[in-house]
Amino acid sequence: MRNIHRYISLCCLLLILCAFRSVGPPAVLTGVNNGSSITVTPGTQIIVRLIDNPSTGYDWRIIPSYNHVLQFQGKQYFPWVNPPGKPPIVGAPGIVAFTFIAQSSGTTLLQFAYQRPWEKVSPDVTYFRVTIHVRYHPGIFTL
Repeated sequence: MRNIHRYISLCCLLLILCAFRSVGPPAVLTGVNNGSSITVTPGTQIIVRLIDNPSTGYDWRIIPSYNHVLQFQGKQYFPWVNPPGKPPIVGAPGIVAFTFIAQSSGTTLLQFAYQRPWEKVSPDVTYFRVTIHVRYHPGIFTL
């Protein structure tokens, strides 16, 4: 009987530890990370921020390849903000932010293309690629 209580107590403790497992700060990637590789733990938010100028017709789009490892959360555009009292700059670039959540262990290539959507084949395409490794933190017991 005593062993059963210990076993149940240990299981409860492990469940509590897993429930309150902390996830680190978001991994923020920018143009300087192009071609690099990062390692995160499941549950980590990954934010990709790239300079964008939709007034030129170009826009960043995701090239689907991130399978079950990442879950896409959304895309948000942040226009250029002028200092107070300055007139807006027509055609100024902004920042586009793509947000993902690391779902499960694995490795995937996260890639984007900067191009005009109506041009299917163009030599003017710019790519952003980063390899994402999602790994459980060594030493942390997970169920």
